[in-house]
Amino acid sequence: MRYREKERLKAINKREDIFNDTGNGLFAGKERDYVLSNPILNLWDGIRHDAISYFDENKILWWMGKTKEPTGHLLSSQIACINHLYYLRQRKDIATIVLQGLDSDIVEAQIVDSGFVEFEFIGEKQYLNEKAFNRGANCTSIDAVMIGLRNDGI
Repeated sequence: MRYREKERLKAINKREDIFNDTGNGLFAGKERDYVLSNPILNLWDGIRHDAISYFDENKILWWMGKTKEPTGHLLSSQIACINHLYYLRQRKDIATIVLQGLDSDIVEAQIVDSGFVEFEFIGEKQYLNEKAFNRGANCTSIDAVMIGLRNDGI
């Protein structure tokens, strides 16, 4: 069995216990047991409404880009990224510790948009000549960006 299938089976086996959701949500036009029937449950409750507002205010498309809500796909990397890093947006202390784990010369985290983590960063200019140039779905982006000030002032 391939890795992807193993991970889908793990997600399906834990789906009802973790999300209290029976699955069979739509993905690629078909019901799938590894997709939540209530997609909003895919975001951690502690960040759910704030993250949805952040995406809406910044005109960031959710993966698959068809609705104004996150995907119910249990293996979405976008959802995993948000669930792991979103709480750092308003926590300079923890964002600084995370950055110091990457570079011991970091003194403190810096604001990148309206917080200490920016999601679906695409920059100012289109470099890849893609059809779309928007944050989120249908455009190559950096999942999450953080910036830290080093002890040398850079």
